[in-house]
Amino acid sequence: MFKTPPPDAEVISPVGERTSEPLVPLSHLGLDLPVPPIGWTGYLNNIGVEIVEDGIGRGAVSAADARMLIAEHRADEVRKAEVRAAAEKRAIEADQQWRASLGHGVKVPDGVTYAEAAQSAELDSLTYRPRASVVEDLLSNDGMTFHPVRHEADES
Repeated sequence: MFKTPPPDAEVISPVGERTSEPLVPLSHLGLDLPVPPIGWTGYLNNIGVEIVEDGIGRGAVSAADARMLIAEHRADEVRKAEVRAAAEKRAIEADQQWRASLGHGVKVPDGVTYAEAAQSAELDSLTYRPRASVVEDLLSNDGMTFHPVRHEADES
């Protein structure tokens, strides 16, 4: 009842030319490939693929053209995956650089408050400069520095 011609049977196109290649209906092509925004007819006409009618009057393309379209789609998917991987790699590198630029905080040893540890870390980060004398301060013209007149017993 529903006999389909064998794959090597000849198909007669509406133009009258005989071809032994099977045809792929556009509706079947749409199952494997996303339908272009302008539709199959417009897209296939733009790229030079001929649309013919199959045995029951549906729009169809040759199997070779369908293979070409599917191969192009796969190549496009591979290219998109490579672009996504490169973008993800750049994002990871940018995140790692950003994290490396962040401060590492203050380590608080046992028995010390955070404020004491932070003050100690800030003092440790400053380079040592011997205290300038009153004459050096006056000659440097950098502003005022308080110099006590009395010295404590431990400062001698």
